[in-house]
Amino acid sequence: MENRTQVAHYAATMTRELCRMCRKAELDDLAYLLEVAAAEAAKAEAAPEKKVAAKLPAKKPASTPQPTIATQPPPSNQPPVAPLTPEERRHSKF
Repeated sequence: MENRTQVAHYAATMTRELCRMCRKAELDDLAYLLEVAAAEAAKAEAAPEKKVAAKLPAKKPASTPQPTIATQPPPSNQPPVAPLTPEERRHSKF
């Protein structure tokens, strides 16, 4: 299995190469994003190794109610709107 430094080195190398190709093809915005990615990978490559402990997701208590999805709009204080008449539709801008 690769360690963090090896992966960061590979990512930095590949993104620099992709950046070079994008600059040559005049894809400047994409090249810029790849430069940022290469810089981040180089920063991670230079950082000391971190020991990452495997974290399991926390179990939810059994009493936690599940959220519900509203199927109807919330009640409104406004009276219902009557549909437009044919005459009103002809003069409407919508």
